[in-house]
Amino acid sequence: MSMRSHFVPGHHFVHRAHRIDNPRTMTTTEVHSRLSQILLTIGGLGIVAGAWGGIAPFVGPTFGYTADGGGSWHWDLARAMLAALPGAAAFVAGMLIVACARSAALPIGRGGLTLASLVMFASGAWIALGPWAWPVLWSNGYFIHTDALGDFGRTAGFAVAPGVVLATLAGFTMGALVLRERGRLVTDDAVMERPVDTAGSRSAALSDDDDEYGVVE
Repeated sequence: MSMRSHFVPGHHFVHRAHRIDNPRTMTTTEVHSRLSQILLTIGGLGIVAGAWGGIAPFVGPTFGYTADGGGSWHWDLARAMLAALPGAAAFVAGMLIVACARSAALPIGRGGLTLASLVMFASGAWIALGPWAWPVLWSNGYFIHTDALGDFGRTAGFAVAPGVVLATLAGFTMGALVLRERGRLVTDDAVMERPVDTAGSRSAALSDDDDEYGVVE
């Protein structure tokens, strides 16, 4: 006849439970909430960058900051094609990202975010590179030239800075969607495997405690 002791110290269970209940992945709700916050931030920054890229050439001359030497709110083809049109497109793309942030888990939300990121990337690329392509397309330059510091300020403020920001935000949008899909898969796998892992860890805890306290069968 064998006797088996069922006494297991309480501190062992506390230690084991702490190890088991320490999650390595977020829940689906947490993934969606974090994704929405990231997309809202990206969309807001995209709206600001698009608005700046679109209206800066029209407002800048009021403060002595001009790209082409024209006056404030002067409308011509170059300003329309190199600033107003891509800036407006980026602004709308940012609004679309904000609108789809809460529905990123749905097919319509993912499709809207994909479209918005492509439009924002194309707008940013054209804002950044358009002033250098314009002389080739229309045989006249866009930026005026003064001194080295002035040329740097114009190219950075009117083209490179807003363009790079918009293209980067578009990349972050696609990256957020990829992370969302990976997080969903990891979370689903963790939910499926957690009961089995917990049961196995509980059995291992009892076995270790029996060996430690010299249980005799």
